[in-house]
Amino acid sequence: MRRVMVILFVIILAAAFVLMKSGSLLAERGLPEGVLKIINDRLYKSSYWGILAKDLKSGEVICELNADKFFVPASTTKLFTMTAGLDTFGPDYRFQTPIYHRGEVDSQGTLYGDLILVASGDLTMGGRTIADERIAYTNMDHTEAGMDGVFEAILTRTDPVSFARTLLVEALERAGVKVEAAPSGVNPSYKLSKNGTYKETERVALLVSPPYGELVKLILKVSHNLGADMTPLLIAVKNGKKTLEEGLAGYMTTAKSRELVFALYVNNTPMQTVDDLGRIGSDQGRICEVMYTNN
Repeated sequence: MRRVMVILFVIILAAAFVLMKSGSLLAERGLPEGVLKIINDRLYKSSYWGILAKDLKSGEVICELNADKFFVPASTTKLFTMTAGLDTFGPDYRFQTPIYHRGEVDSQGTLYGDLILVASGDLTMGGRTIADERIAYTNMDHTEAGMDGVFEAILTRTDPVSFARTLLVEALERAGVKVEAAPSGVNPSYKLSKNGTYKETERVALLVSPPYGELVKLILKVSHNLGADMTPLLIAVKNGKKTLEEGLAGYMTTAKSRELVFALYVNNTPMQTVDDLGRIGSDQGRICEVMYTNN
């Protein structure tokens, strides 16, 4: 028998909860009847639940359970971040990655200068896009799988800027564009103009990403650590901020347009089959539904 923990539908990184076993004590904490019915099920008789719902504006604690105990989140912590990302961008949002030219273009269309790709948050840059604007992944797909020896994955270089430069040069050559610069090498970032100074008339191409909801599926399916790590920064930029800390704060908007800080954990739940794992996730989804509807 294996023991696993599951986390579902969390907005901000919260880590503390207090254990209350009595049903009456749980009710006194403000937990709705629909939530109590789920967490008191026999499947969870050895489990530790952590729940916190707090009004973002007034600071009122609506309900809580295990509010001063630590939980073990592991990679499912990504659900914190990606829910915040969905709340910020929406599932239909698309990142736009422009390419600008700098230099002179002769009558034959030859550019004597540079092509400059301005990264704007697109995680895959078209590398996984398939039909119907979906993003491809497999059941054994993990972006850092080769680091622990469990899977035989080939990892890319650790310098993402230079790697992006290589991919751009290779893509241009496949399209029949002759490029004098070598595909490999360090990106000469010191030659770039300040971001925001490029003119729209200098734009020569624009890559539009699949819907943001597809990127979220990819990050959660393959446990894409870098994709999750960059999300708070994208949230900060979307809100006119620049730091990680400014991007970490998030909230849940309920059916009644109330903004809540909401966190939900469960640890130490016995799992004998994959169906058990699906049941745990489904139950947490039902709890989220109750909190969304009741508030």
